[in-house]
Amino acid sequence: NNARCIDLFQDYFCVCPSGTDGKQCETAPERCIGSPCMHGGKCQDFGSGLNCTCSQDYTGIGCQYEYDACEAGL
Repeated sequence: NNARCIDLFQDYFCVCPSGTDGKQCETAPERCIGSPCMHGGKCQDFGSGLNCTCSQDYTGIGCQYEYDACEAGL
């Protein structure tokens, strides 16, 4: 995971890349903390990222855009 570890006397310390944590940088942060999906979208953390499932009235990666049926050609 591209961690940089330093050998210490009978121990070690790892400098973790962004997005990881833990003794060996094995833990990914909880990405759904803070409700990143707007307008009531449901957040799913799948390890390497997150996915927002938007209500029918919103769209976009974070459900940030109001869905426009006319613009969508419906």
